[in-house]
Amino acid sequence: IVQDGRVILLKGYGVTDKQTGVAPDPEHTLFRVGSISKAFTATAVMQLAEAGKLDLRADVNRYLTDLKVPSAFRKHITAADLLTHTAGLDGRNNGTAAPSEALIEPVGRYLARELPPRVRPPGNTFAYSNQGFTLLGHIIESVSGESFDDYMERHVLTPLGMTQSTFHFTDDVAARAATGYEPRRGVMTPAPVVHPKIVPAASLSTTA
Repeated sequence: IVQDGRVILLKGYGVTDKQTGVAPDPEHTLFRVGSISKAFTATAVMQLAEAGKLDLRADVNRYLTDLKVPSAFRKHITAADLLTHTAGLDGRNNGTAAPSEALIEPVGRYLARELPPRVRPPGNTFAYSNQGFTLLGHIIESVSGESFDDYMERHVLTPLGMTQSTFHFTDDVAARAATGYEPRRGVMTPAPVVHPKIVPAASLSTTA
């Protein structure tokens, strides 16, 4: 709990693993925070905008070299559209995860194959888009010349003191992560580990 810029309560509840019964350590136990990842990606986009390296109202194709967003509706898609989920991309979630971390491919290669089609004019309609935020992550790479992971670590996470946070679920991260459970035939069973291909949209692991 944070009040007036100060942490007033930092505590873990429950257990990190039913087998060990170990309570979560708010300083060290990692949790997968899913779409909260998008807030960090948006922060990186705004850093680049404030530095004058990215125009939020420009055609995103200005910043892309290995893929292009198709023309449609006589209006280009902007970073502002992507940030506000109003880019007009089709909503697709099939194929957004891999069976292992080793099969996570660079976001540019993933988007070149899986960027959803444009189905409505940009700037008009809110439609939540994981791929839209993944495209923002690739724009960060293109503008900065750094990989998404490197940029986030150097320019967002480390300056915030978030030295234990990461966008990739390595074996070391898995060993420090709380185990998630789901009910199967009335028994709470460890849930399958998800490895999102939409890294900038959903892959952050962090402590309380």
